[in-house]
Amino acid sequence: MSSTQTHLSDHDNHTVPIVDLSLLHQTDPHTKSLLIDQIHQACLQMGCFQIVNHGISESVIEGALDVNSEFFDMPIANKEELMSDDVYKPVRFRATVQLRANFFYMLILLKILWHYGLIILLITGLHVMDTSGSSSSSSGDGAWRVVPEMKGTLVVLVGDHLQVLSNGIYKSALHRAVPSTDETRLSIASFHSLAMDEVVEPAPELVDEEHPKGYRGSSFQDYINHLYSKKEKTFIETLRLN
Repeated sequence: MSSTQTHLSDHDNHTVPIVDLSLLHQTDPHTKSLLIDQIHQACLQMGCFQIVNHGISESVIEGALDVNSEFFDMPIANKEELMSDDVYKPVRFRATVQLRANFFYMLILLKILWHYGLIILLITGLHVMDTSGSSSSSSGDGAWRVVPEMKGTLVVLVGDHLQVLSNGIYKSALHRAVPSTDETRLSIASFHSLAMDEVVEPAPELVDEEHPKGYRGSSFQDYINHLYSKKEKTFIETLRLN
């Protein structure tokens, strides 16, 4: 690994880097610059990283996982009553489980805390995971990297629209789970993007003669439509111009 890669984490280039968000609270500008560079390098090289010391309490994460488990433990008949073919009208937490109002406040707080700037806003996958099973990610280079199993970490995946916005500088990542045969694995995925019809194109500042526009514009609605079209190509492949 190069010198710019070594401070991402103590893991080798086959594992996903770990970023310590507590550095945001440091008063030293150089320390904050190192954190920004760590996130930049992770998005540049792998399209995936984990964050620790993010400020979200373990009780909130455990509560969210408990809700997840409670839903999957429901009888099939109850789940079928909640099923919908309309992807634009997702089932809400309150429709699936009976919980105190303050618990939903904590879930809203979790979402608010996660919107930390443009890079997070455009990431299309956030996984709050327990330690059962294992995960791996790929930025499209054919190599799968291990996601270390660390309780309470958040796994960030760069999405297709951030790859488009950066004109290919950042790489969107694929994620797969390798579940344990002995234990149940729970994950919560949260997709973040712009408004449904907002068109995302390569930033003009990143387009020039040496780096021509590499992707056509598209919206999050286009992304959802592609997911349900069952096309063989990935969404990012359908957007490439050259």
